[in-house]
Amino acid sequence: MNQILIAGNIGAVEVKDGKDGKKYARFSIAHHYRTKDGKYANGYMNLVAFGKTAENLAKFTKGSPMEFVAHFQFGKYTNKEGKEVPTIDYIVDTFAPAGNGAYMDRKGGDAKKTEE
Repeated sequence: MNQILIAGNIGAVEVKDGKDGKKYARFSIAHHYRTKDGKYANGYMNLVAFGKTAENLAKFTKGSPMEFVAHFQFGKYTNKEGKEVPTIDYIVDTFAPAGNGAYMDRKGGDAKKTEE
């Protein structure tokens, strides 16, 4: 199994019922990164959670710092023009609130508090 560790601040999590009756939530996570010119910028990733994991995530407020262990899954869909579009879904396996909302500098520097 492939696994990745993702950390950042969650967007709004809305739990929905799938066609098969299983609950799921699609949401984004904001993260900070350093650009080539040395400045910091925000980036976003989209994640998917299912079942109790989705329901438990919905208890947290937008902007909460979180850490996720997830795996990715390749898929595809057909757009309105009839063309197949490849996708990558990041599926949450486990999660936990992040300790203090800190992130690590890309070059391994000290943790810096995110207060933007």
